[in-house]
Amino acid sequence: MLLVEKKDFIAFLTINYPEKRNALTPELLTDIHKNLEAFSKNDDVRCVVLKGQGSKVFSSGYDISAIPVAPLSGARQKTPDTLLQALDTIKNFPYPTIAMLNGHAFGAGFNLCACCDIRIAADQLLQKCFQSDDLKEGQAAFLEKRVPGFTGK
Repeated sequence: MLLVEKKDFIAFLTINYPEKRNALTPELLTDIHKNLEAFSKNDDVRCVVLKGQGSKVFSSGYDISAIPVAPLSGARQKTPDTLLQALDTIKNFPYPTIAMLNGHAFGAGFNLCACCDIRIAADQLLQKCFQSDDLKEGQAAFLEKRVPGFTGK
């Protein structure tokens, strides 16, 4: 579900799950984390570009069908939170991370692109989503706190 391509010193990570609008699964998030960890240990990657497959959506968010439905045993589950692990790895990556937004980013998909150092949106997306007149007051406040240089005014 994660396509990895390296060209020169740039790694392209493509979320390739178009049948679920590039939803984020625990496996995909683990793959993002492992790839970024590996890239950070050597100098053959100096920039990472994250993008979604297709032209309609970057990511529809976390795949809720991947959430376990079986009740937990008496002891709390000890597995790592793959979403937080992937987001932290992106935020702490030693080289620039770029979210290439070719479409909407919802829920955890929005969090994923917000953790990147730079977000680049396709023209049609800029016209639809990022005009400050279209932002609700709460969304603008959220973005102002998390996206350097963003102003909703």
